[in-house]
Amino acid sequence: MTVQDFILKAVELEVDGIEIATEYLKSTEESYLLDLRRIAFRNGVMISGTATNCHACIDDPPVRAAEIRKIKHWIDVTSTLGASHLSVLGGDVPEGAPDSQGVQWVVETMKPTYEYAEKKGVLMGIQNNGGSTSRGYNIVQAMKGMGNTLYAGCNLDVGNFSENPYEQIEMCVPYATNVHIRSTYGNHPKKPLDLDRVFQIFAKAGYKGFVSVDSETDGNDPLADVPKQVAVVKALCKKYSAV
Repeated sequence: MTVQDFILKAVELEVDGIEIATEYLKSTEESYLLDLRRIAFRNGVMISGTATNCHACIDDPPVRAAEIRKIKHWIDVTSTLGASHLSVLGGDVPEGAPDSQGVQWVVETMKPTYEYAEKKGVLMGIQNNGGSTSRGYNIVQAMKGMGNTLYAGCNLDVGNFSENPYEQIEMCVPYATNVHIRSTYGNHPKKPLDLDRVFQIFAKAGYKGFVSVDSETDGNDPLADVPKQVAVVKALCKKYSAV
């Protein structure tokens, strides 16, 4: 499936927007990106954001500087696509370092990218994806370390906490710039997640942004699985939305 196909699938599923993982872009040439933007607009689909595999928890200054340049590149790509959000992974804490130091490295990587993103109108969301962002407490500390900016936040994946998911979701949702929804949490084994309870947390916190269906089908056919998940999320949005 190409990104163009993905846009048309969004039309078929009657969703409001799509989030594009950057590894599926066949190019970052302006002409290609603008063509995707045109196709999305002509089909009434918003490109809400992009997601990159860049990591923020880096202890080596030259490597950190290179990663900052990569993130700025993806900010440019996101802006060209007409999207307003970029997700960046927290990254693993180097062996032997405490979590608090890992959080500080995340802050040192992300602060310059926020300053750049603000000029482009792109919000930046640190995704909880293990490592330095494995716990809600670490994410909150990173957000506090970013200072007073409207362009820093958390790309909150409700299925990526290994324990106490509801408590940690509640801790992070005030900082959420974007949300990933899946029906399980943790790994080995995955455990069912009560999405109705999750949406109650969203409603209580006043979250108003996008919710992305994040499908991990474990060998099942995603073309069969995703529509079912979309239907669940649509129903919960309708149940708990104020509009």
